[in-house]
Amino acid sequence: MASKTEAERARERIDEDKAADIQRLINEGGDEAVAKKYGQGAKGTAEYRAARERIQRQRAARQEQAQRREQLAAETRKAAAARENVARERARTPSQEPAAVRQRVAEGKGAWDKASKAKTLSQQQARKTVAQSM
Repeated sequence: MASKTEAERARERIDEDKAADIQRLINEGGDEAVAKKYGQGAKGTAEYRAARERIQRQRAARQEQAQRREQLAAETRKAAAARENVARERARTPSQEPAAVRQRVAEGKGAWDKASKAKTLSQQQARKTVAQSM
């Protein structure tokens, strides 16, 4: 019984070799090349069907890979555009900033100036007090 299994395996290997050869012939010269080498009846064989299925799987895999590459390229372009926008925003001069940002900056500067003057005023009052006590 073990020899029968070995014979079946040998037949399957031969079938795989023939299917691979048919696949090569289809890729190189189409169905005509297969018919020329194996005859018109080769199209109905399991090897021919296996070869066609492999070809279809390979085409589908190539298309899927191309779609993934295109998707990656689109994502890369989108990220590059976002980086350019960020760089452009950082490079803006104050006169190009939106009005709201300029207003907040001006308010902050006014508050800082007011706080600085108040400190100076209290220092001046302290000096007057010291001068009067002398």
